[in-house]
Amino acid sequence: NTRWQACARAANGEPFGLKTDWRFIVGLGRKGSLEVGFTFHRYGFPILPGSSVKGVARAWALLQIAEKVGTTELKELDGILSADGDKERKKYEDWKAKRLPEVQKLADDLRTIFGTTAVAGRAVFFDAIPACKPTLELDIMNPHFPDYYQGSQPPTDWQSPVPVYFLAVTPGTTFTFVLTKRRADVPGHLVELAQEWLTGALCHLGAGAKTNAGYGGFKPVE
Repeated sequence: NTRWQACARAANGEPFGLKTDWRFIVGLGRKGSLEVGFTFHRYGFPILPGSSVKGVARAWALLQIAEKVGTTELKELDGILSADGDKERKKYEDWKAKRLPEVQKLADDLRTIFGTTAVAGRAVFFDAIPACKPTLELDIMNPHFPDYYQGSQPPTDWQSPVPVYFLAVTPGTTFTFVLTKRRADVPGHLVELAQEWLTGALCHLGAGAKTNAGYGGFKPVE
C-alpha cells in the first residue's frame, strides 16, 4: 500500500476509498487450477485491474449520456462515441449537432477521458487494491440441472445438483482507487468527472462477476 500510494501521488493522483457493500468477486471466468478463477496480484491479494476500473466507469458515463438523449440503443451510441476516422468523425459531429450543449460537452468529455479507436484516453486508471489485509470467503454456485446445461437432458427435478465453489472478498472491505492525467496539460475537471463517473458506476452498477445477483457493489467509506 505504501509503494502503491507513492506511485499514485508521483503520478499526481489522489487515492480515494470505496467499501464493498456485499461480497465481491473478480476474475471468476479466468482459467486456473480450480473450476473457476480469481484475479490475484502477484503478491497474493485480490485486485480489480485498471482495465476493469476504466470499463465500468465508461459504462456508467455511457448510461448517463443515453439517459439524457433518451435512447436505449447503447451499442449504437457506443459506436458513435468511440469510433474515430474521417467518416466516423463526421457521423459523430452530425449526431452531436442535434444535441443540447450539455450533451455535446459530456460526449466530448467522454471521448477525451476514455479515448477513441484512434486516440488513447487522457485519464489513467490504476489497479484498485485493498486498503488493508482482505479476508476471503468460500461461496457456492449450485446449478440444479447439470444434465440440461450439458445439453443431454431437459431440466427435470430428479437431476442431482453439483455444487461449484469459488472465492469472494468479504463485505465491508475497503478498496483504494486512483485516477490521474496521462499528460500534464489535461484539464483537471476531466479527472474529477472521471472519478465521479467511476464512483457512480461502482455504487450503482458494481464491478466484477455476478453483479446481477448483488455481488460487486460498493458504497462510500464513512
